[in-house]
Amino acid sequence: MDPASAVTPKAMADGSREATQGKGGGWIMKKQKTFKVILREDVIPALLSQQPYCSVHAIRAELACRHIEFDRLTLNRYLVELRAAGFFHDAGKGWYSSVSRVFVLDTKPLKEIIALLAAKYPLLSFACWSTEQIQNYVQHTLNKFVTFVYAGKDAVRPVFDTLKTAGWDAYLDPKPTEARKTFVVRGKTVVVRDTRAQGVFPADHIVPVERLLVYLHLERKRLGIMDEGEYALMTRRLIESGCIDMGMLQGLADDHKLKMTDIAGVKSTIAEN
Repeated sequence: MDPASAVTPKAMADGSREATQGKGGGWIMKKQKTFKVILREDVIPALLSQQPYCSVHAIRAELACRHIEFDRLTLNRYLVELRAAGFFHDAGKGWYSSVSRVFVLDTKPLKEIIALLAAKYPLLSFACWSTEQIQNYVQHTLNKFVTFVYAGKDAVRPVFDTLKTAGWDAYLDPKPTEARKTFVVRGKTVVVRDTRAQGVFPADHIVPVERLLVYLHLERKRLGIMDEGEYALMTRRLIESGCIDMGMLQGLADDHKLKMTDIAGVKSTIAEN
């Protein structure tokens, strides 16, 4: 056989045999792993050993880095089949995870404020979250908490007044400059903000964990309620304790022009810095 016609030692997506030259100069036919097996045994385990989540973009980049040829339709079909077989778990559109347990957000800290506002304004669209909901994942125990309420522009003043009257230490859309001078976390602190973002107001008025992580990232800077190191550690503990919707988180991060590494400490692609 002409050495120039030999197949190079590169992975083949169809699982065909590859010719390699032995010590004595002869050619040995060696069976290659199929593309699906390479994904299952090599590529995806390598990515999930680095972090508990990986995106389809990261998988494509890893395949390219390994010089493995593939077409996207075949890749997508194999990913669906491998996920269905339980080799990894769905983590939202275009994302996969090694974490099997679905994350469940503690909603008990919101019962009082939701009951108050829902009774006062039964037709009001609003959403809320609290730093108390993530206290199990912070390094230093939180003794005082901040609740955030989001409503339409015309509703924020009545909501603010209602909460103030009900005994809450309420702040109406405080800006960073104002917050540095006046914002203090006390026993029942609530921040009321207006929003025009789409999909913010769920029927149960509870902000999902993915949006909570983005809002907390923004509010920790605006109000100085958590430093960067504490936020990073909290987020890592939270997303490792249960699987969240990384596809949704990616979309929210993009909306706010934020990186996934800043929000959740997770790279969406190998090349992301």
